[in-house]
Amino acid sequence: MSVKRYVLKFFPVIFFLVSLSFAMGEGSRNSVSAGILSLNLQGAYSFGNSEGWGINGGFAPVSYKVVDGSQLSHETNDPGRSLGTTWGGAQARAVVSYLLKYPFLTGNGALFKDNSISYKFSGGLSPVSVNVLASVTVTPAALLKLSAGAEGGTGWYAGFNGLGRNLAGIDYTAPQHEPFSGVVCKLWMSAAFQFDVGAVIPGKWMHIVMAAVPKVEYRTFTGADNNTPWQWEADEGENFNGFKFKSTYFLGYRLPFAIDTVGILVDTEQYMGKTAALSTMESGGWGSDFVKVYFGPLANIKLGEKSGLTVLFQLKNGRDYTDDTIGNRFFEYRSYSGWYIALYRLALSYTVKF
Repeated sequence: MSVKRYVLKFFPVIFFLVSLSFAMGEGSRNSVSAGILSLNLQGAYSFGNSEGWGINGGFAPVSYKVVDGSQLSHETNDPGRSLGTTWGGAQARAVVSYLLKYPFLTGNGALFKDNSISYKFSGGLSPVSVNVLASVTVTPAALLKLSAGAEGGTGWYAGFNGLGRNLAGIDYTAPQHEPFSGVVCKLWMSAAFQFDVGAVIPGKWMHIVMAAVPKVEYRTFTGADNNTPWQWEADEGENFNGFKFKSTYFLGYRLPFAIDTVGILVDTEQYMGKTAALSTMESGGWGSDFVKVYFGPLANIKLGEKSGLTVLFQLKNGRDYTDDTIGNRFFEYRSYSGWYIALYRLALSYTVKF
C-alpha cells in the first residue's frame, strides 16, 4: 500500500481535529492563551552490554567488553559482527517548540474548567538529523486528551549514521550511509487517559497521578520500499515502512517541593499488521512481533517558574538469539530464542519557557 493511501487513512481524523480547533479558536478569539515558546535540551548515556550473549538468568549485566566476531557463528553470505561496546552510547537533541492554546467547551467543575484545544509546532536538531513537527490536541475533559500530528525529517552521517537502508549480503558490513537520501515521515494519533487523586480529594499531599497513553503511528522512509529495513538516527536499523503501536504508562506522586514529581514510567513499542508477521518468534524468525518494553524511575525537578529538569533511569528488554545465528550482522538472518533484561540508559531533559 502506498504512502498516499496511508495518509488518506489518517486524514479524516487529523482534518476533524484541526477544523474543530480553528472553529473553536475563532469563537474564543478573545480568550486565547498567549503563545508559549520553549526550548528543550535532551541528552542520554546508554550503558554497554553484550546483547544477551553468555547471560545466565535472563539479566544482561553492564559490560564494556567486546565479543569479537571471530568467536561467533554467522552465515557465509553475511559478514558477521562483534557484540558489545567499549564505551556505551550517547544521544543528544535540541527542540524548539511553539504552543498555542484555546479554551474549548469549558464548564463548571474540575472536569471541564480547563478544557482546551492546542496547536504545537516544533523543530528538532540532533548531531545526525533534523525534523519538524505539527500537532493538534483536544482536551474535552480533564481525564482525556486526543492528539494527532505529523512529523518529517532527514539525516546525515557524522561519525554516527543518521539515515540509510540496512541491506543484506556480504558486501554490506553496516547500514548504508545515505545522507539526505529521503524523508522519514510520521503520522500518529493518540489518546491520553489521566487522573489525579488530588482533584477528588483536596490536599497538597493527595496528588497521586496516573496516565495511560496508547498511540498508533505510521512511519515511512521515502528512500526505501516496504520490504527494505532502514536506519534512523543511529538506531538498530530495524525500521520498516508501516504501522507501530506504542504506549506509555505513568504512576507517580506530585510533591510540594522542588522535586515536584516522582514515579515509574513504562513505554512499549511493537510493529502492527504485515510488518509484525514478517518473521515471528513462534516461527523461529528474528522476532518481528516482539514487544519492546522500556521502564524505570522518573523525577522532575522544578528549577524556576519557567524551567525544569527531568531525570529518567531506564531498563529495557531485548531479543536473545540462538548461538548459531547471533553473529549474523543482518538481523533478519538471526533466530529468536528468548529475551533478557538490561540496564538501558540515563536520560536528562531540560526545558525552559520564554
